[in-house]
Amino acid sequence: MALTYSRFTSFKMVKDHYESIKPVKERGHGTTRNIRPMGDRNRKWERIVKISNNCYALSDGYHYGDEIFSEWGVTEWDSNTKTYIIHKDRLGKMENYAPVVWRKHKDGTETVQLRNMTGSSSGYSIGRYDFLRRHTPFGLSFWTGNNANQFVSTGGNPNQASYKEFYLPKCKTVPRGTYKYYQERGGNQYRTWMQIKDCKSALVFKNEGNGAWTYVGGGGDTPRQPSQTVKKELKARYKDRIDAFKEWAVTMGAMLPIHDYEYARQIIQEVTELVKEDGIEIPTYYNGFHFLDAKYKRRIISNPQHPMRLHLAVHALRDIDFNKSADPLEIKRMKQRFNTWINKNLDFVKKG
Repeated sequence: MALTYSRFTSFKMVKDHYESIKPVKERGHGTTRNIRPMGDRNRKWERIVKISNNCYALSDGYHYGDEIFSEWGVTEWDSNTKTYIIHKDRLGKMENYAPVVWRKHKDGTETVQLRNMTGSSSGYSIGRYDFLRRHTPFGLSFWTGNNANQFVSTGGNPNQASYKEFYLPKCKTVPRGTYKYYQERGGNQYRTWMQIKDCKSALVFKNEGNGAWTYVGGGGDTPRQPSQTVKKELKARYKDRIDAFKEWAVTMGAMLPIHDYEYARQIIQEVTELVKEDGIEIPTYYNGFHFLDAKYKRRIISNPQHPMRLHLAVHALRDIDFNKSADPLEIKRMKQRFNTWINKNLDFVKKG
């Protein structure tokens, strides 16, 4: 399945793109669901949605507001009808959760709204980041910093006077029905971030034409990171092994479908099975390597023949939001993120 890239410059381009796409003809559905993929028709969850004559959303699917490719918890299996039913009160509106929303206003001005994933500040969504990178309008750039925070920048190169960057925090707002659903069940320690009030996390920019954008609102202050000290002597003992693993992982990453959901799930399942040989049982709700300690991971990078070396490489590349970019600035950022990943996962830092 091919990944699609778009660099729309105007509301008209978005509208024309929507009208040029023939809806997917689905078995059992015909064209009634009006699914119009951004590009590859096998990736139909990545689609363009018409909200109104003056509003279009670019959706990566499986988020609140998407009635067809729904967020987990919005749909529920009905054993009587043998179908999934949608709880509309938990759904929300597409334009409030889609990663990219284009609007044309009454005065003729155009704006674009960019939104991060919905979840806790410590969560991450490789799919959302990848989609934003591929479909952020021309003149804007989406990227992940070395502290795993996401940003959108204007003005091109950081060396230019017009360059500005804006923090894109995670969205904490959920539909009222979703909030009520979890509250009635006693809440959840992993869902304390949820709120009904608009958190104003989405960034909004006004289109000035020719790739120029003006910040309108949203986002927030970049969170301060706790002070950390690198355990230099310990890390130095692993330097050659880290360099070899990094070079090998990046080479493999350019050839593997690391952003494919099914491939990532297969990797996690294999990790769960492989660690059983060492007497380790990973609970089903854990994501493989997040359950394993630093010493175990050090053993993997130290052994080029380790059966889980590829698995750890995929885990690392997904965590740092690896992409095959040729942009020098993005390459520099990925190197920084990889170094941060190494420090964190191999326990080479101490806080305070």
